[in-house]
Amino acid sequence: MPGEDESAPASWGEGISRDEINGKLRRYIELRKQLVGVEKSISRVEEEMTAYFDQLATDNVQTDYGILVRRKSGDKFDWIIRL
Repeated sequence: MPGEDESAPASWGEGISRDEINGKLRRYIELRKQLVGVEKSISRVEEEMTAYFDQLATDNVQTDYGILVRRKSGDKFDWIIRL
């Protein structure tokens, strides 16, 4: 492995192996990549909802899920669903 310290033990304790740690790290990296993608998708949907609300000149819209409320919070919006 790149940057691998050859003097590091193959096992750091009973029941813990380098392969197990590498496997967990691999999964962690995958999840972080997925998180970035999900956050971008959420941001895109929020921008689209902001455009709808601006077009309607409102901060409240009745939906099948309840009333969707747009509330200004600093330089962004919070989205609240009131049941």
